[in-house]
Amino acid sequence: MRKNGLLSVSSSALLTIAFLLFLGFPSRVQPAEHRIAVLTPGLTFDPVFRGFQDGLARLGYTQGKNIAFVMEDTKGSTKHLVARAEKLLASKPDVLFAVTTVHAIAAHRETSVVPIGFGWVGDPIQAGLIASQSASRNNVTGIMTGSDVLSGKRLEALLKSRRKPSGCWRWSQ
Repeated sequence: MRKNGLLSVSSSALLTIAFLLFLGFPSRVQPAEHRIAVLTPGLTFDPVFRGFQDGLARLGYTQGKNIAFVMEDTKGSTKHLVARAEKLLASKPDVLFAVTTVHAIAAHRETSVVPIGFGWVGDPIQAGLIASQSASRNNVTGIMTGSDVLSGKRLEALLKSRRKPSGCWRWSQ
């Protein structure tokens, strides 16, 4: 699997599928144009947005054909994020895509109606974006980049595999 900067292709596909739940799948007959607002720090996070675009394109969504992006690139600055989120929401988007935790928090503070998807958020539960990993219970969904909450499960899987070695690898004593 090839990596696309910060976001792998599989992660972008998962986030894209989450957005399709909000937008609906593209139809073969005269597709409607959907407006997607993007709140991003830009800079080194551009691959996150590009991965999202690639995932949408693989599923039949193309800029200028059936989707339009409204961008707010903060160029690494966190000043006035809430105002910038307000500006995006004033464009009446169908969904809002936020890159990084602080950008997602700013978007979440401004709307509980417009669906928000996020990429590159470490711990969305601790950040107050979602209620749990199994159900956000609000208008927010996305890809979590933090691994600390998964460490226990990973250790459990490693310990199980030590008791039952597979043909792929074995623990040495």
